[in-house]
Amino acid sequence: MQENKDRHLIGWKEIADHLGVTVRTAQNWERTKGLKVHRRGGKKSRVHALPHELNEWLERGPNRVRIVFNRVRPRWIMLALIPSLFGILAVRSHLIDSGSRPNWPGKTPRQSRPVLDSEKPPAPAYCRVEGSEVQILDEGGRILWSKYLPLLKSAYYQHQIELGDRVALDRLCHVTRGNVLFGLLAKGTNEHQVFCFDASGEEKWRFGFGTTTRTLVPELHGYYQGEFVVPVSNSRGDFVVAVSSHDTDHPAQVALLNQESGELLSEYWHPGRFRGYLMADVDQDADEELLLYGFNNPRSLGYPAIALLNVPFDDPAENPNRAENFYAADNAREAGYMLFPRIEALSVERSKTAVVYACYDAKGNIKVVTGAPMSGIYWFYTFEPLLERIIEFQAGDDMKAHHRDLYNRRLLGYEFTEEVEASMAWFERFPTAPDGDSVEIRARMAH
Repeated sequence: MQENKDRHLIGWKEIADHLGVTVRTAQNWERTKGLKVHRRGGKKSRVHALPHELNEWLERGPNRVRIVFNRVRPRWIMLALIPSLFGILAVRSHLIDSGSRPNWPGKTPRQSRPVLDSEKPPAPAYCRVEGSEVQILDEGGRILWSKYLPLLKSAYYQHQIELGDRVALDRLCHVTRGNVLFGLLAKGTNEHQVFCFDASGEEKWRFGFGTTTRTLVPELHGYYQGEFVVPVSNSRGDFVVAVSSHDTDHPAQVALLNQESGELLSEYWHPGRFRGYLMADVDQDADEELLLYGFNNPRSLGYPAIALLNVPFDDPAENPNRAENFYAADNAREAGYMLFPRIEALSVERSKTAVVYACYDAKGNIKVVTGAPMSGIYWFYTFEPLLERIIEFQAGDDMKAHHRDLYNRRLLGYEFTEEVEASMAWFERFPTAPDGDSVEIRARMAH
């Protein structure tokens, strides 16, 4: 967006809003990092700034990433130098970052004293987003370190959830095995990435959503937005699953990464967007599978869908049905795949029906909800833990009211009855993800 170079930002509030940070952070940047601001009088006069100067300051390398972690504060040590004279000399020690003191040639590094368990740096517990800053906090709510990411689009993080007095990013930020995983959804660019930091805030690796090692068909190229990041640890290792969707909702990439190195180990491509996930031990082997839910719609409305993946992903060479897969034969193999019926009240309005949520209930059964997000139109399924049969089913109240409204407006040709409700209590199982808009699948789903 073009800025008017002659327009002044008046006061710390406007300057902070432009930078996407708090007023206190902007003021701190002026004191410690030389933020380009102006005053017409002395230090206490009203501050103002030019947008283009702030933008240029942001783009300078040293200011693009800011780390604050457990620094040792300055200390003053008073030493008596000449006992016969009346005076003392104050000597200030160097401000150092723990573990980062330089070893100059010819100098022997000073040995640090042993650190007691009670003095060890507090461990990261959760993260939050404030403007363009990602903050990592301990269990007590203290900020351990933070990253300033100018491209971070905080509006994308609407799914933040309140946990008491703290905000957790349940889809895009995880603290796991001493690492911090953060999915950056960027503004004004396609550079959506997953970052992995160690406990002290040092970057270990990064991965671009949609990055692939394959020669893809043309429809797979383009812009991919990060959906969610999932850390998975099981008997076979520590992994990260990064899920992203094409900007047209089709396709979705599920990338399996090595948690320590960020190496891309395997890819699963799906003909439609995934909206969320559930870790579920469906096959009862003590290692949880990754249950991904969303919709299968290569070209049109498609159908609500669930894909079940082992982690690490199964070898595609072992998939006897790989030729039926919508994508190339080397696509990772699913452990299971399900399609659900469309909700006709949504289809007549050209809205997609998706699996919008899945979770465990108090009895250990798996709840699956299909519908359209924010519409209030939902169908509720309850499966036994192995996902083999439906044990309970019902339509939402808003669904019934919406159906009646469409019927009264003659957009639907039948009333909502118990028979209509019962007719939705089914699903179809497939060995691998099919083309959800093909003639064959539409015929099979026409119950």
